[in-house]
Amino acid sequence: MKILYVTTVSGTINAFLLPHINLLLDMGHRVDIACNGVGELNPDVTMQGLKVFNIEFERNPLNRNNYFAYSLL
Repeated sequence: MKILYVTTVSGTINAFLLPHINLLLDMGHRVDIACNGVGELNPDVTMQGLKVFNIEFERNPLNRNNYFAYSLL
C-alpha cells in the first residue's frame, strides 16, 4: 500500500510520526511525506528512502495560501 503523510510542519513528523512510519515500512508499505520545512526533518527519514515533498502549507487552516498548497498535493 502507498501511504502519504501530510502535515503542515516537519516537526510533527519528528516528534510524533516516526514510530508509525517505521512500523509501516517494516510491514512492507511505501511511505512518503508532504510537509512544510523539509530541511528540519530528522535525517533518519531521508536515509530510509522516503520521498519528501516540500509543500508550503500554513498552520492556519483558513489561510488562503493553503488553497495553492492543496492544489500541489
